[in-house]
Amino acid sequence: MADIDKLRRLHDIVKDHPARLGIESSWDNYVAVWQELLETFHTALKEESWYKGSGAWIFFHDVNESIRLYKQKKPWSWFIPIYLEVSLSYIHRYIETGQFKEFQAFYGGSGMLRSSNRVTLMRFDEGRKKFYPCFTKKELEDEITEIKEYAWAHGFERFGPYSRESLEWREELLVKGEPCVVDHLDVCWVPYGG
Repeated sequence: MADIDKLRRLHDIVKDHPARLGIESSWDNYVAVWQELLETFHTALKEESWYKGSGAWIFFHDVNESIRLYKQKKPWSWFIPIYLEVSLSYIHRYIETGQFKEFQAFYGGSGMLRSSNRVTLMRFDEGRKKFYPCFTKKELEDEITEIKEYAWAHGFERFGPYSRESLEWREELLVKGEPCVVDHLDVCWVPYGG
């Protein structure tokens, strides 16, 4: 049984923590509380029948990775406190409603398209019992154009964002429009370079 009281207590500690006000000296304690909150939340979600194979692990990976990367002062590090706030709101929603049906994934690596957003809304598909990335049609069209221009100039990469498979996946998604192509996404835009 999920320990909602512990989850609520840890959520409140994070919510009221001085690091949220930019007090850098309290960052190490903030990280420790966040990690305990994530561990408790992960334990609660693992009890859900849909959890295994759903892709919910991405949430935990991305929050932990963003905390780790914050200290490295990447060009896009300005976004990490915002990302943590948004992530905390998804945990809050679970505490209040028992629902975890979407979250924002944050990609801090370098192997991505230059036209891509570092933030991706992930939505749970009830039928497939899995989280899927959401895109707007314009995002997909821009990414398809970028891959084609790259391939025209350099050829396709064998793996990664500039591969033939990456292009075909986006083209198919654009045509099908499922499971998650939308007209508008309410997420922060964090470009490749920051």
